[in-house]
Amino acid sequence: MSVWIDHILRLPRAVQWSIAAAVFVGLFYGVIDPALAWRSALVGRAAVAQTKVDALSVMMAQRKDSAHQLQLASRAHGPAHKPGEFETERQAITGAIDRVQREHGIVVTSIEPRTVSAQDSTLQAPLGAEQEVVRLVYVLSFQADPTTISAVLRDLEAAPEIQGIGGVRITRTGRGEDRTLAARIESETWAIRTRGGQR
Repeated sequence: MSVWIDHILRLPRAVQWSIAAAVFVGLFYGVIDPALAWRSALVGRAAVAQTKVDALSVMMAQRKDSAHQLQLASRAHGPAHKPGEFETERQAITGAIDRVQREHGIVVTSIEPRTVSAQDSTLQAPLGAEQEVVRLVYVLSFQADPTTISAVLRDLEAAPEIQGIGGVRITRTGRGEDRTLAARIESETWAIRTRGGQR
């Protein structure tokens, strides 16, 4: 090794600089440049991985928040209900109304059924063109005293077959000591039907 160094030192200065430059270029392109490229690739992969981790963290936080909100909603309003077939849901809600009617001995003056198409595109999108989500609304009219009306309303709201009470209207019908009231209660649920099918 020392023989080579001695030989190089005896060469003219311009040749020595040329050899030094050649060695430097060889080291740069043979060792330093690949190392820098490798480091740059690692940094790029790390940045991509970090972006994915950040996105996953955000998604998990949103999912946790959504799950918490769903839990609160389920606690307040009951478990989520997946709409069933039209006829199945129709029989379920009318059965619940009949059950509550019998339990409280009320005489129903009228039941007005209505079917309302859901306009929300997010509900319709998964079903395709052949089916649609609809609200089955049954408007129940009867007369009773305030205590009975409150009990009927409570039991209709608690019935698992009924997803919501859309509206309540109570008017006084009796005179003087007569405490009879007329109640109009809208019970509703959701169903899936074939477009142009049952009404």
